[in-house]
Amino acid sequence: MSSFIPVKPTEIQFELEKLEETHKQNNQLRASLFNLIVYVEKNDKLPFFIGLVDQIIEHFPCRVIFIEENPDNGDFYLNASIAAKMIESGGSQNVVCDKIYLSTSKENTEQILHLILQHTLVDLPIYLLWGKDPTIPHPLFPSLKHMARRLIFHSECSNSLQELSQKLLTNIIKDSWEVADLNWVYLEEWRSVIKGIFNSPQTLDELHKITEVKIHFCGTPSEFFGHNHFQVHYLHAWIAAQLGWKFVSYTDHENEKKVSYRRDNNRIFVHILEEVCGLKAAPGTVLSLQIETQNKKKFTFKTGLDDPMIHIEIIDEEKPNIPYNASIIKSKWQLYLSKEICYKETSTHYENMLKILSTIDGLV
Repeated sequence: MSSFIPVKPTEIQFELEKLEETHKQNNQLRASLFNLIVYVEKNDKLPFFIGLVDQIIEHFPCRVIFIEENPDNGDFYLNASIAAKMIESGGSQNVVCDKIYLSTSKENTEQILHLILQHTLVDLPIYLLWGKDPTIPHPLFPSLKHMARRLIFHSECSNSLQELSQKLLTNIIKDSWEVADLNWVYLEEWRSVIKGIFNSPQTLDELHKITEVKIHFCGTPSEFFGHNHFQVHYLHAWIAAQLGWKFVSYTDHENEKKVSYRRDNNRIFVHILEEVCGLKAAPGTVLSLQIETQNKKKFTFKTGLDDPMIHIEIIDEEKPNIPYNASIIKSKWQLYLSKEICYKETSTHYENMLKILSTIDGLV
């Protein structure tokens, strides 16, 4: 049972109890680890967040309250519907999650908050998936922010990465608000691989001698979002924050973006190159990272469009006949989202990355 059933807002609980009786007759168990409140405007991003919620449920059974607001409709309305999401467990679909869908006109805040309080499961934590820029004021956000343990959002919903970073640091991170940024989640694989290679005093010393970085990413237009370059900026800013680099300059050309950093008296140049990948790679996906050092060493991390592996090659120009090669299998990003949901606090690496991005003038 996955299709939504229209119900009156005042009869949501009654209809949920009727569904539960059906589940019991079919030996299906209703399960919830937490409450997931989702807010999304009715726009072209809506299908993305609907799909994301289903992916979260597959890993974490939960009670979902989905709020779809139509900012362009001036008429007052509030429609409700409910559904049951079946999750496969032990080879059969015997675990069920409740989904409550609220479709509302703009500024129906009081009634929405009443329904949320009425239908969240008591004694279970609340997580908030906010489907727009969390730094832009909205009448629902302050109340939901105080109710929720963690904020999940997609930085793609912002129009300026520098401005978003500044506001996150001053309005959310400063207040010890726990966040899970989806673009940060998507990069967990690359961060893990880089940390795995540069994990000794010798390799860390090489990092401090970097002169040039080249990053290729998938620039295929997205049907949901338009800022494919956000992830790649997260990657170089994270590296810069961890190595103590200071921002110097940024230029944005049609097919290449250039960032200049400084560490002591040394300059580091980052070249960001866009590739059109068709539909084989998700928009914004990092495809390769190449690092060159003063010692004439070249570290290359690369993955193909249909390749389940990240391939690593290290070449020392003084010993060109003895390259280092290795491959690491990629994991599904949903597993990293699971980790982000379970973390007790916002990563200091994420906060330090935001501090770098907040200083890059012209970054949009």
